[in-house]
Amino acid sequence: MIHTSKIVKAEKLTPEEIALASVIQRAVNSAWQRVDEKQLARALRDLNATQINQIVDSLSIRVSDRAMINQIRNAVASTVGEASKNIRAVLRGQNRNLPRQVNPLNAGEFINLDPTNLPSYLRPTLTNFNFNYTDPRALLWATTRAGQIVTAVDNSTRDSIRQIIARSFQDQITVRETAKVLRNVVGLHPRWANAVYDYRDRLITQYEDEGLTTSRATTRADEMSAKYRTSLVRARASMIARTEIQLAQNQGRYLGWTQAYETGLLDGTSTKMWLTAAYDVCEDCQELNGQIVNWNAPFTNGTLMPPAHPNCRCTSVLIPPDRGTVSPQELEDEFVETN
Repeated sequence: MIHTSKIVKAEKLTPEEIALASVIQRAVNSAWQRVDEKQLARALRDLNATQINQIVDSLSIRVSDRAMINQIRNAVASTVGEASKNIRAVLRGQNRNLPRQVNPLNAGEFINLDPTNLPSYLRPTLTNFNFNYTDPRALLWATTRAGQIVTAVDNSTRDSIRQIIARSFQDQITVRETAKVLRNVVGLHPRWANAVYDYRDRLITQYEDEGLTTSRATTRADEMSAKYRTSLVRARASMIARTEIQLAQNQGRYLGWTQAYETGLLDGTSTKMWLTAAYDVCEDCQELNGQIVNWNAPFTNGTLMPPAHPNCRCTSVLIPPDRGTVSPQELEDEFVETN
């Protein structure tokens, strides 16, 4: 199924998303610059599988672990920090300063709360409760997730290279041309790698029809396909960054709930609701909108927290037991989307 959020015009990235996208893009471009076309062409000409594999291995995306971990961890910490401000404001009776949002405890429910008559789930630790911004679980999650991102990009690049080599032999293009094409698929998943291949092929035909020699048409097509590849790498880095920052922020929200539960602040019978963005929502997420499960249980799609897919802009909000019945529209009215 094609998600609507994947094909609509991309929204402007947040500063956190821009920072992570830059880390990913620099890593992919660094791998692209390491491609030795002559060495690759020789290996292809000799059909030296061992050498080809060694070259492919050398194109691994070398992301600075610390750089990516820090960006993801910061996204988690920022959401935990937001949680801390909201809940501490409630505990101190500063209700007039609460924003109209539900993040991570339902602050909208607490706007007119009398701090001298707190509900049961807010009675413990009224003065000494603080969220732990440096929770080791946040660092562990960020470290693991950073490694998963690098592995996913690497694996998709390997799949792309295998497919393009197979197509090159099938189309009987020279090993030199194949090496040029392969350089332009580094960092792309197979579908986009094949799009670059097809784009180059169409341009060569177009330029020859316009009267250019095959050599000149090929050179010009290589230049244009390299630009096309750059735009796709930028788009992929942005998509990964948007998805990962949303994932990290929802993880931070969940970590905030967990810390509140562990300190006795959060009632274990609290639930959470899946909320979609206000517009451009895919069919899968529309089916999830308004779904309520226990605060630490997965939703019916198997995920503990949003997002559900790349570029997903859904979130989840907590519903304390004293809240009673609540509709998705009520929470949507209270929730301020921060993406």
